[in-house]
Amino acid sequence: MWRHVILALAISAWLCGITAGHIPMASTHGCAPPTPPAVSGSPAPAPARAGVILLNEVLLTPVSTWDCAESGTSFQAYDSWVELYNPQPQPFDLYKAHASLDSGPNTNSYYLRFGAAIAAHGFLVVFPYRDAYFAETHTPLLRLVIPNIVIDQATIPTLLGDQSYARATNGGATWQVTNTPTIDASNNPVPQTGPTSTSHKHHRAKSRGHGHTTTGSSGSTAQVNGVQPDGNTLHLPGTATPTPGAPPVPAPTQPAATSTMDTPRTIALGALGVGLVLSLLWCWRMFMRKGA
Repeated sequence: MWRHVILALAISAWLCGITAGHIPMASTHGCAPPTPPAVSGSPAPAPARAGVILLNEVLLTPVSTWDCAESGTSFQAYDSWVELYNPQPQPFDLYKAHASLDSGPNTNSYYLRFGAAIAAHGFLVVFPYRDAYFAETHTPLLRLVIPNIVIDQATIPTLLGDQSYARATNGGATWQVTNTPTIDASNNPVPQTGPTSTSHKHHRAKSRGHGHTTTGSSGSTAQVNGVQPDGNTLHLPGTATPTPGAPPVPAPTQPAATSTMDTPRTIALGALGVGLVLSLLWCWRMFMRKGA
């Protein structure tokens, strides 16, 4: 009976929420500013060297607010973000280095905005998918490029809402899918809860024919190799092997429910129906009064 009461109250609250207007829920996670924050000093342009700056975390399907400028408002579907990490002991100016993101050769580039600098051992979050020119040719491959040199790259798997693809540790070689993104902050390894795990290794390969270094990514999946026990011979710990020929023990029978329970339930459901109708009528009157 209580399940019906809770369901009726939930429906009434939902209908009243429609008449009063939707108020978006505040995000409980962190966020990042859309404008690159200032970095102290006068950072030099980042050198065109593979691995000097790394892709650290990527979120492609936002279902909540990740842009600090939008806190308290509804999220934007194009607020997918990319987090960069600087493993070097000095800051770098990525704007002066003409750094960009793309999805491979012959795809549109997103150039980092004016003032895009990254602190030593720090992070920089950008929202490249707001740029329609970049978004129209994007693929699962994501590359960080400083003119003619691929600084870092990763292939992003299919992600669910608010899932991110991140390095297990900042700048580490192993990537993971996580339900707890750490935007503009240090990454956290996902604890292993079973014998099967998936790791995505990120490696660097030297391009011998073009005289520069590029990076590549590969995925490897660790699988459990073993034989599952036969269901006919599987016994739980602490149980004895059944003796052949032993008579089966009949299962205890449940007493049949008496029909005396039906009358109070019918009365309660009837009262619940009347309450729901009155609640809907009240919401309708509030809506009509608000419209007047």
